[in-house]
Amino acid sequence: MTTNIFKKTPPSSPHHHHQSYDSKKFKRHGNTIPDWFQASPKNVKLHKSPILGTKGAAKAKVATEKRINKAIEDMKQFSECVFFSLKNQRVDAKIASGVDAHKVHRVTRIPPREAKRKKKAVRLALEKMKHVSHLEDMDRDIRHDWCDNIFSCEGGRLWILDKDKKFVESTSFAHPGKKLKMEIGTGTVGNVCFSGYSINIQDAQKNQKHDKDEDSKTNSFMCVKIGDLMGRPLGCVALHNKLVGGRFTENDEKTLTRLADALGRNFAR
Repeated sequence: MTTNIFKKTPPSSPHHHHQSYDSKKFKRHGNTIPDWFQASPKNVKLHKSPILGTKGAAKAKVATEKRINKAIEDMKQFSECVFFSLKNQRVDAKIASGVDAHKVHRVTRIPPREAKRKKKAVRLALEKMKHVSHLEDMDRDIRHDWCDNIFSCEGGRLWILDKDKKFVESTSFAHPGKKLKMEIGTGTVGNVCFSGYSINIQDAQKNQKHDKDEDSKTNSFMCVKIGDLMGRPLGCVALHNKLVGGRFTENDEKTLTRLADALGRNFAR
């Protein structure tokens, strides 16, 4: 009895991933070559793509151009970030040494592409407010979208004034899930709601109004009041720990004030 030496029988183990195959399948005729075997350099020219031809070549050319354009854009963005990073280091060195100290407020810290991206994120945040019915529903957007896409900070909290207008309520930044209640006129948040003045400090732990027992993780801190059309407080927005630069910039403060004013107009009651 003769046996076919080119025939392989399926493995005995049911968990084995290889399937039985015949030697005819390994003849190098275009698409009959298995996918895992086409990676061999010997068979690159022998493999025929199913989209070859005039139409297929056009599709492949378009796909290639898209990949090249995307790679070029990534390279531009990377080189631009490196350039502005080096420029900022040079400017900071001059300011620290006393040279060009008078130009500190005119230094552009954000690359143009990053500024454009943040501007788009602010526009989307303002548009989203129009489709939200309650101020409380904005808390998740402030925690995630605003912190990640606009201000680049570790966390944010929405503080809302209660019905009796004596306390502002939110959750703890240092202890997520823990509810906090701050009396109007006390602490950093309570003072912002009472006075209407914004706070932007580099080290909250050194600030006398900051509650160090409830929040020992906050360093840089910024808080802006939310007021209605008559200027009456509805609450405030607080941001914690700027990721780049050590503190929130003047541009961050202007942006947060703009967003807080929009919240006050949309959710005045």
